[in-house]
Amino acid sequence: MRRIALVLVTAIAAVAACVSIPESGPVADPNGNGTHLKDIQVAPNFMFAMTRPTTVQVKAGASTEAQRLEIRNIRSELLIEARVDANGEFVAEIPLPLGENQLTVKLGDQQQQVTLDKNGSAAVKFD
Repeated sequence: MRRIALVLVTAIAAVAACVSIPESGPVADPNGNGTHLKDIQVAPNFMFAMTRPTTVQVKAGASTEAQRLEIRNIRSELLIEARVDANGEFVAEIPLPLGENQLTVKLGDQQQQVTLDKNGSAAVKFD
């Protein structure tokens, strides 16, 4: 029985010694050249972010000044609550998670769903 166990352990060790784990290969950079991950250098001021700043601009009639303005994300979570100014305008920069590109803007009893533009901004106009 010990002999079978010894043969089995020896066989497993021999197979394990023959199997090699490849080093990570080159990764293509924007110029089409290959570089190894170990050679990549990251700028010291690099900041990883899960959100991006999103500018929201709301325009409404001046008579809407006293009405409450709500901006919600796609999951209906309240992001900001405010009132438009005397000119019926409101501008704010709010953090929005990466990957989300729609907001719901509600002014009084009016509501609009808006898709962010390519710059990550949203403009809404109420009549």
